[in-house]
Amino acid sequence: MKKKKRSLDGSIRIAVVLSVAGVSILVLNSCSTWFQRADTFQSSFNDHSAGWLNMITIVTMLSGWLVTGAEWLRNHIDFRFKNDKGVEDKRPILPFLTIKGKSFFRRFTWKQAFNAADAIAKELLVATSKDFYLPTLIVGIGRGGAVFGSLISYELGEVPILALERQYKHFKAGRETKNAYPIRIPKAFLKHVLLVAGESHTRKTLKYFTDMLKGMGAEEIRNCVFYNQLLPEDQMASDVKIHYYGVSKKNDYIMPWQTEHSLHPSENEDDAKAQNSKIGSSVTDEENHVDSVESGFYCMRHAKTDANVDDVFIGSRTDCALNDEGKTQARNVGEYFKSIGVKFDIIYHGPMKRCIETASIISTIAGGKLSSDSRLSELDYGRWEGLTRIEIRDRYTVDYEKYCSDMSCCPTGSKESAIDVSERIAGFLQELKDSNATIGKNILVVTHKTAGRLLLQIAGHNPDGNFRDIPFDNAAIGYVSIKPDKISVILDNKQC
Repeated sequence: MKKKKRSLDGSIRIAVVLSVAGVSILVLNSCSTWFQRADTFQSSFNDHSAGWLNMITIVTMLSGWLVTGAEWLRNHIDFRFKNDKGVEDKRPILPFLTIKGKSFFRRFTWKQAFNAADAIAKELLVATSKDFYLPTLIVGIGRGGAVFGSLISYELGEVPILALERQYKHFKAGRETKNAYPIRIPKAFLKHVLLVAGESHTRKTLKYFTDMLKGMGAEEIRNCVFYNQLLPEDQMASDVKIHYYGVSKKNDYIMPWQTEHSLHPSENEDDAKAQNSKIGSSVTDEENHVDSVESGFYCMRHAKTDANVDDVFIGSRTDCALNDEGKTQARNVGEYFKSIGVKFDIIYHGPMKRCIETASIISTIAGGKLSSDSRLSELDYGRWEGLTRIEIRDRYTVDYEKYCSDMSCCPTGSKESAIDVSERIAGFLQELKDSNATIGKNILVVTHKTAGRLLLQIAGHNPDGNFRDIPFDNAAIGYVSIKPDKISVILDNKQC
């Protein structure tokens, strides 16, 4: 049901008109001294009416203010007791009135939000402090958390931010909070989480999302709010700590990002149902189910070789080492994982030198026991190996065209097709899934161009298209999420 819009615009207009009228009379009265040479009637009028005019002016102005106050009181009583079941009216009387950036009537300003974000970012980045904390991910709760979290993210140098929405269900005993839609977060981003809310009251919402993130494998979580409301201890979730906050007061305040008539959508059951209905129309119950256990692995193509520079076909018959640029690429990948807090438990790799070298360099920086697996080998390109793409097109035109259009066709002189590679890659993925080898572990898979593209397609990337259209550059990384009923790609071809 659409709510009636409550506004003080009408009463303010009346007050302004009456006030202007009173001020006008006062100005005219003041100007009467300039007409000393007027006729006798005018002089007599000025002498006898000055006191009356001043009184009329004061009464008129007071009447305007009285009308404004009465109208606000009527709306406040109607709002508080008739329509919204006792929810306190937090709307400011004069939201436009500010002095030096500070507003009155329980409303915070954007300047306060900017200053708070800057101060919190500096507190996080004090390198000499034992509390130095550089988030790998900022999680914003609701619109307020998303806005304030974004301000902090920019101050920190654009730390990744994820916005979560809430759903509420009301009971006689209280209110239940849950996440509104399913999320999947790679383990690398769960190293140091900064959980941000626009404001905190009972801290129950913070507790819910803290527990949810811990269940997903978050190693450390710190809580941050723009406005930390001071409530009695018996009204708070006592085990939730606010590590960082911008402002702390006792009363309810309107946030800078809220409109004059904004309320928490959870404060009454009707509003909560309306919000949940909007979310529910987009997400089915099945889609909204979030498993508590997250698993998956990183994958990458080996770093660059001289053959890659010249666009030469090298498969399982040609063994070549990384060039200097490739070694630098591998080190960059290792440093990237180290910077986001990923320490590998195991690195699976193909048996060729280019994969072994790539995996070894990364292992020295980001950890990981090396494990060779022949199923991660590249396609056997037969007579094409050692030739450039142009040379293959010129010498084996018909075979090359068939190979590009039909996955069952083998390169000239080879007995292996893309379908054969796909089958062994699928076996490797199925074994990882069945053994639950990725649960609670950081795993990296190092393979080749064709094998890697097929791996990503099997995992759900471009499932109905040509696997050759999937980008997979040298030293590019991806992330494959594994769930009991689904494997999916949530990161691909990232350059480090």
